[in-house]
Parts: sequence; C-alpha cells; structure tokens
Amino acid sequence: MGEHPEDDFADYFRIHYPRLLAFVKRRVDDHETAQDICSESFLLAWKILGCECTDSASWLYVTARNLIGTEYRRRAQKDKLILAIGRISRSPPDSCEQPDLEIANGRAAPR
Repeated sequence: MGEHPEDDFADYFRIHYPRLLAFVKRRVDDHETAQDICSESFLLAWKILGCECTDSASWLYVTARNLIGTEYRRRAQKDKLILAIGRISRSPPDSCEQPDLEIANGRAAPR
C-alpha cells in the first residue's frame, strides 16, 4: 500500500479495467453497457472496500458477474413488457371502452 490510497486505486483501475472490460464484453453484447458495468464494479469496490480492494481482483469480477446478471434480468423484463404492450395495442378495445377512448383522444364529446 502506498501513502495515498487514491493513487493505489488508480493503479488498480489501470491494471484491471481492460481485462474486466473484456470479461464483461464477452457476456454483454453492448459496448456501452459493458463500460457501465465495469465502472459500477469499480465504484462499488471503492465504496465498499476502499483501498483494501487493491489487494485482489476476485471481488471485482464477482461484482461484475452479479451486475451482468442484473442486466440480463433487466433485459428480460423489458422484453416481457414490450411483448405485453404489443399484445395490448393489437387487441381491439371492448365495446364499452370505445367511447371513453374516443373522448380521451378528443374525437367525441363526453356524454
């Protein structure tokens, strides 16, 4: 450990970021998302472990793997929502709802 923990962390970041980014990019098909996951991994390492995180990279990789899992779950939820919205928008409205929709869209006057 050096005299300045920030310098030690900067060295840790320089050493591990390229390898961590490659690890994440193999699992996430979007470069920006991979960069975000790497950045968040380092941020969490600094917040939770502080300068002690520079002793090992394993915590960093486990954190990144967990964040990748969170990203997969987020994507799955988004896909489900898109499918649900598609089903709703393709289904014809019930006859009792039609006047309300026309009123809401400004096509009919309220009764």
